[in-house]
Amino acid sequence: MATRIPLIDPARCSGCGACIGACAPGVLAFERRGWRKVTVLQAEEPCTGCAKCQVRCWTHAIRMVLPATASPVTAVSN
Repeated sequence: MATRIPLIDPARCSGCGACIGACAPGVLAFERRGWRKVTVLQAEEPCTGCAKCQVRCWTHAIRMVLPATASPVTAVSN
C-alpha cells in the first residue's frame, strides 16, 4: 500500500507551524505567499504518512492523500 502524503490547503493554513513541529522527518516548511506564510510539503519521499501534521492542524488545512491524487497545492498562487 502506498504511503499517504499531506495535502495542504493554503487558504486554510494559519501559518502557526504546529504541523512543522510535529513532522519528525522534517518534510514540511514555511513558504512566503505575499504577506502570509503557509506550510508546504518540501518532499514526498521522506514522508512516513504518520498524519501527525494533520492531527496537529487546528484549522483543518491538512488532509492525507495518496500521492497520485495530490494536486500541486504547493504551487497555488496567492
